[in-house]
Amino acid sequence: MSRTAISPAPALLLRCLGAALLALPAAATPQDETPETGFFQKLGLYGALERAKDEGRLVLVAWMRDDDPECRRMDRSTWSDPELREWVSEAAVPIRLTEKDNLELTRQMNVGQFPSCVYLRPDASEVTRLIGFFEPEDFVTQSEAKLTGRVGGVVPRPVMEKSNDPYAWLAYGNSLMDDQNLPVQALDAYIWCLDNGELHVPGFRARYLDYLLERISEMRKSNRMAASAMTLRRDRLADSILKGEATQESVHEFLRFSYWLRDQETRTRIFDGLRDGNEAQLALRQQLFEGMLQHLVDNRRYEDVVACGGDILGKLRTGFEALGEDETRRADLVNEAACYYEALLDQGRGGDAKEIETMVLTASPTGRSYALLMDSALRLNLYGLVRRLAEEGKEKVAPRGRRMIARTLERAEVQERTGKPAGLTSSHGGG
Repeated sequence: MSRTAISPAPALLLRCLGAALLALPAAATPQDETPETGFFQKLGLYGALERAKDEGRLVLVAWMRDDDPECRRMDRSTWSDPELREWVSEAAVPIRLTEKDNLELTRQMNVGQFPSCVYLRPDASEVTRLIGFFEPEDFVTQSEAKLTGRVGGVVPRPVMEKSNDPYAWLAYGNSLMDDQNLPVQALDAYIWCLDNGELHVPGFRARYLDYLLERISEMRKSNRMAASAMTLRRDRLADSILKGEATQESVHEFLRFSYWLRDQETRTRIFDGLRDGNEAQLALRQQLFEGMLQHLVDNRRYEDVVACGGDILGKLRTGFEALGEDETRRADLVNEAACYYEALLDQGRGGDAKEIETMVLTASPTGRSYALLMDSALRLNLYGLVRRLAEEGKEKVAPRGRRMIARTLERAEVQERTGKPAGLTSSHGGG
């Protein structure tokens, strides 16, 4: 995991944890414990809570399903990361629980999605949770952000020497939002972090941008100022892009603001507005394209996809050849390839599409890969291609993959019979 050294945030967090957790009440008597092996401690929940109290830490409960692909990805690529293990082990006692072995506890803790990672105090009260798959660095970043200001009681407004400390303002915002239910004041704290954090801690804005935008986005329905604050800053970024003056970082921020505003129309307008631009503007349009590929395909902008895609086959071939054991990159590349596959099929480049099909199914011969390619064909009403892929896939993938293929084929049959579009297999979505 490549970590950006920007601030001693983990150390500050852990100092707060130590003082606060030691004052919490005792947890239940530990159940049978077995020796520790690997990263997760071989403890029941009560044993983990007791140890957390003794050592001044939290408990991290990683709720997993052994048959869930995202859980398996976290087992392979996230929990195995040495830096993540070190960070989590300093902050919490980590345990791994599965739904099938803990049905009642799953219900009591209101766990409905997997993977779900729940941070608990030693008195078993919840601090926060992270839902879904996370890369190691993203998991640590989100944990830092969500835990800051959430453990040691009410956090005062930063003053004096802390008045320019973005971590103090982040802690203040979290405390206002989550512990005091004061979203208006919390908005001011998060906006301070957005606008001033980078001035005092280089790298702060890039590291916590998505967390801050997510928190502000949560306020939009109840606080008009939240939406206005995000829109104002997004529009400034859009203006700099249209003028050809934006940096790569600004384009990335524009895409993230647009995502959290759930505003695809504006980013499409900016993308189209750069079509006949100068060299600098066209370069920015190309960068926007890289972040809008799925959106353009979803909206059947196939001509734009092929035009902006460049050497599509060469790019994908290089990507697949360099994959190694990176499962996350593999999934992303399969999604990207499925987008180009659909666009090339629509634009009459069936031979190139067939080459992409071969690349995908050689690098990732799974039910999900077959289903994504089938979905692309289905959106174009290429029912014969859907059936061919289904027949090939059922011979090559595991039982769970065959079920994915069968469900996709069922949708295709319904769509062919009724003429109404069917739902699609989940692609990479999200921004």
